[in-house]
Amino acid sequence: MKLTKDSWRKAIVNPVYFAQEFLEIELHQGQSQWLKNSTKMENALHTGNRWGKSFVQAIKFLQRCLFKIRKIQYEGKYSAVNVSITMDQAQIVFYHLLGLINRNKYIQALVKDVLLTPFPHIIFGNGSVFWSRSTQNSGEYLLGHDFDFVNFDEVAYEPNPEYVIEQVLMMRLADREGILDYTSTPKGKNWFYHKCLKLQQNPNWGYVQNGSCLQNHFIS
Repeated sequence: MKLTKDSWRKAIVNPVYFAQEFLEIELHQGQSQWLKNSTKMENALHTGNRWGKSFVQAIKFLQRCLFKIRKIQYEGKYSAVNVSITMDQAQIVFYHLLGLINRNKYIQALVKDVLLTPFPHIIFGNGSVFWSRSTQNSGEYLLGHDFDFVNFDEVAYEPNPEYVIEQVLMMRLADREGILDYTSTPKGKNWFYHKCLKLQQNPNWGYVQNGSCLQNHFIS
């Protein structure tokens, strides 16, 4: 694809267009729906295994880091992080993100560095930084940082979700009115289940999307 000024402008406001035209990815319907609608302050994606949660979040991270998607009054550095109960889980999106970057030579040119220490992170030429970090020890490794966008991967399996989210993650987002995504497979009627119900009751603040792995026609 020949990238023009108009195509770059469209990619800023349309993540589905960005995925299809810049990354040449065919999204399934549920993934397109998520990218279009998960723009509230809190967004929850509650699906079965193999739906493609980590992959679609990598697309969302890439578009937001490249174009610094946030409220216009905030300037300076842009910081985004994928967190999970283990570093192994948190790094899944990190490696998906590296794969996406390698799909487009123009996007490769916009990446300044990829580092694995002290935590895996990608530094973009515009100053944006994407991190992968764990929530172990009640979010100890997130303290002292602020973020524009956070995704909590497999949040249903977090043993101390209320503290980590309300006392750690929310505080890291408050200064920039950043957004918080929750992505997870189901685990009964636990904290995440009730959180989804609350967000559904307040659509001005939150967005909730459920999905079966059957939506993903790329798997057998």
